[in-house]
Amino acid sequence: MKSFTRFFRCESGATAVEYGLLVALVVMIVIVGIMNVGDGVSDKFDGLSEEFSTLETINSVVRT
Repeated sequence: MKSFTRFFRCESGATAVEYGLLVALVVMIVIVGIMNVGDGVSDKFDGLSEEFSTLETINSVVRT
């Protein structure tokens, strides 16, 4: 019975759960940030690809 009451008085498990929740929150924030940055970078590369395609078309017209 003594170990049972000691188990419920021990708060180290609660602290571990709190740290776990904080880590999960930080991980979620990092993932959302990376997703937003990734979309922006992808859009920039799509724009560059279109610019190079346009330049290639203009260059082929000028050479003929």
